[in-house]
Amino acid sequence: MRWFFLGWTLCSVPLSGYAQSSEPNLTLQVRALLRSRCLECHSGLGRSSLAILDHGQLLRSDRPLPIVQPRKPEASLLLDLVAEGSMPPGIKPKLTADEVALLRNWIRRGAASFPKEFGERFVFETILQDMKSVTFADRKWMRYVSFAHLIGDTPQDLGRLTEEVAALREVLKTVSKATGDPLKPIETTGTLFRLNLKELGWDAQRFQRVPPRSPKEFEKWNLFDLVLLDYPQAMTYPASQLYDQVMSEVLVPMDQVRPVAYLHGDWLRLYLSHQTVREEMVRLIKYTPTIKRSPTDEPAPLFRPTKFESPLPVELPVGYHFDQGKLIPPIDSPAVHTFPLKKPPFDVEFEIVDAATRQPRRQFTQRQRFAFTLKSNRDVYVELYWQEIGGGRLQSLGDPLVKAYQPRLLDKVRDERGVESDLMFSDDIGTERLIFFASDEKFPPGELIRFDHPTDPIERLIHPLPLERSSDGKYHLSWDPNRMVKRTIEYTIVERLKK
Repeated sequence: MRWFFLGWTLCSVPLSGYAQSSEPNLTLQVRALLRSRCLECHSGLGRSSLAILDHGQLLRSDRPLPIVQPRKPEASLLLDLVAEGSMPPGIKPKLTADEVALLRNWIRRGAASFPKEFGERFVFETILQDMKSVTFADRKWMRYVSFAHLIGDTPQDLGRLTEEVAALREVLKTVSKATGDPLKPIETTGTLFRLNLKELGWDAQRFQRVPPRSPKEFEKWNLFDLVLLDYPQAMTYPASQLYDQVMSEVLVPMDQVRPVAYLHGDWLRLYLSHQTVREEMVRLIKYTPTIKRSPTDEPAPLFRPTKFESPLPVELPVGYHFDQGKLIPPIDSPAVHTFPLKKPPFDVEFEIVDAATRQPRRQFTQRQRFAFTLKSNRDVYVELYWQEIGGGRLQSLGDPLVKAYQPRLLDKVRDERGVESDLMFSDDIGTERLIFFASDEKFPPGELIRFDHPTDPIERLIHPLPLERSSDGKYHLSWDPNRMVKRTIEYTIVERLKK
């Protein structure tokens, strides 16, 4: 298993290496032109009642001469005014011949619509509308990507959008089995796209639980679910009626490991550009493991580098989120080894110690006894996950509750039959990790899933975050991952000196 780290180094992945479209979207160019040359006087809030970025107002048919008559430039008042120089008024700079031609071309092609703002409300409303066009049976395979947050006030923003979309198209072709365009636009500005998991080959279910629930089935999690485990900017909006609709009509049919309605396209491009991610995705698509493991099978050795870095969030414009929301943190990302970095919901201390001296250590010998110390200022529920050289495993504490201000020492472990034994390292030599999860609210036990590959197996720990329906018919998160603290301790096992 190869763990990857997604830090600031991903910013160095250039866009210039990808094929790019010749020019930005026509509708976006027109919107940018109207915004820069007309919005100052025609925001709808001043002496003029016309809101120039309100596409519906531009096309109103109850005027003697429509401001914009789709497919009829000669019947459009807007084009007459800018062509003759009446607008912008007075000494304000007039539109150039190229800008007038741009408007004429847009109107001739049907005057495609654009939103007033490219915030998250626009994203959710567009996704909801598109999902209605998909058959109910196919909705579980639809996923969405947005570049709307890249739209700003300058022409350079349109150039970057064009480059990012082209780059993501090229990257997707390297990590999928898609034969056509993997990005399907769902609105006229070219900022929102649909992915079909079946066309990409990302619908593949390759993981089996460790130990297996059944020797004859894979877990339902697919390749896109793996991506969601690393996504750092998912949000939920408990007080929003619009988000209620998104949950019931979009997220419930998707049935994902995390309730995420869309991904930021530039983040996805950076993520999929990482060599290890690409290798894992291709391996998952091409290789179908046979289901033959049993709880007693010995796992293949797993490879681990020595450090992680956090995934890279993309920068969002001020006011992008339409409501007060809560982050859905990537607590199960193998690239995130500490969460939260600031202001945890409670104080908790976790340490691995020498069983004899009770002193913290980061180096042990083969078959050496050890223990854990746990303490918190609140009652917390605890779970431990070992990333051992031979493979990962979850460790039950018996009683998962650690009482507030009552330090707890754990130096024994129980197996499935209830037999108790000392905590002791194996004969493996190398670097391992122990990941500690704690929450002041009960949370579902983690699920260890594994993709069996002859040479490069892949393993993940997941805490599924399903949606639950309350008595009023609304959906909500089944538990709050923001109440969870995650800490990682890395230690080394060295060879035991022979007597």
